[in-house]
Amino acid sequence: MNRREALSLLGAGAVGVAGFGGFARAAEEHKEHASKVQACAKACADCLLECGKAFRHCNERVASGKKEYAKCLDLCAGCGECCCCCADLCSRENPLLHHMCECCAKCCDDCAAECERLRDAALKACIEACRRCAKACREIHG
Repeated sequence: MNRREALSLLGAGAVGVAGFGGFARAAEEHKEHASKVQACAKACADCLLECGKAFRHCNERVASGKKEYAKCLDLCAGCGECCCCCADLCSRENPLLHHMCECCAKCCDDCAAECERLRDAALKACIEACRRCAKACREIHG
């Protein structure tokens, strides 16, 4: 083997190692992204549950004549549906996930703000779940 052949082999080996490093980095980035998506799916599922509980609470208040709970009732229902859709897209790592996360974060913000406005201790868990969900969605959306 002459000197030129040896240098060519070393160069090819270096390119191969560098390429492998790129694959390893990409695999690590995917693993980190997948972990964030899983955390987002859980936060969305938790928010769906708490929005459902808050919906029931607000429904009872509206039924007893407290009309100020009507907007919160609607927002909890809509936010819960949005969270359900977002969790579903997370489970499949759907390409539309980034758009849905943006929407879901905004829905959670609005729902939490309306729950806070009512100053009802029974809505505290919904507020907290919405804030966690919005944060997790923003980690995906960027």
